Amino acid sequence: MSIFRKMAGAVVVLCLLPIAAALAASIVAYAAGCQYDIGMPLACVVGGSDIGSLVQVLGTFSYGTFFSVPLLILTVTVWLVAELVHLLRRAGSPPPVRKPRSLA
Repeated sequence: MSIFRKMAGAVVVLCLLPIAAALAASIVAYAAGCQYDIGMPLACVVGGSDIGSLVQVLGTFSYGTFFSVPLLILTVTVWLVAELVHLLRRAGSPPPVRKPRSLA
């Protein structure tokens, strides 16, 4: 079950990356006082260098949400069902029998 939890957690994190990239692009553009458009890079000068193309590329990752959000919903649903089955199996089984220690 531990390997399943790690794999499901990794899939959840990977599914959230496009959302985080688009959010980062919006925050960077807002903080720099620039316009934000995922269709074309706009001039955005910060510290003497133009980061407009970087903001545009980060914003383009938002298209990945069309694939990652359904995968995220499916992964979380399967994860919850697996955890529920695991919990019900543990609740239905008798506790393990411990052997008494010998005093000798």
